[in-house]
Amino acid sequence: MKYDAVLTAVYAFYERRLPEGVKTKFAPFVNSPHTLGLFLNYIWIGIVGEAILFGAFALLLAAGMERIAALAVSYAVAVSAQFVFNKYCNFRAFDRTFMQQAGTYVVITGVVYLVSVAVLEMSARLFRLSPIVGLLLTIPICLPIGYLGNRYLTFGPGILLRGLERFERMKQKRRSRTGKND
Repeated sequence: MKYDAVLTAVYAFYERRLPEGVKTKFAPFVNSPHTLGLFLNYIWIGIVGEAILFGAFALLLAAGMERIAALAVSYAVAVSAQFVFNKYCNFRAFDRTFMQQAGTYVVITGVVYLVSVAVLEMSARLFRLSPIVGLLLTIPICLPIGYLGNRYLTFGPGILLRGLERFERMKQKRRSRTGKND
């Protein structure tokens, strides 16, 4: 069965079987077979990125690199791979330059990282949970932030272009109401 057919079948199940409240909560992620595919690909790319992170970390440790340096290098490699996979394989976004998208990606990744640190610290200090459990708790919180931020800001038109488009629409409405051209 082709991937598109599977997505269409899963989306049809989602439309028929899930209660309206659940559908409303998932609307930013799943409002068509296409967006379902983007979201599932984003998750898959995240899993591949984690495999790259753990693999690079293990290799660098085995090569004798210090733990923190190995983490920094492996994190940079994994995040870079995820950016490239999402840009070229998932979102196929070419409206903005590579550097514009990379800059936005770094900001979104930084926000996700800070939220992860906050959740990890809160889970350890307030609830006395193990670091692994705390790390697992970051997934359902950070996944939507990263997905929506990257879908709409990094690989979408971005904040600046959205603002300019909105400004142009407002100017057009004003012109059509007054009948004047600026």
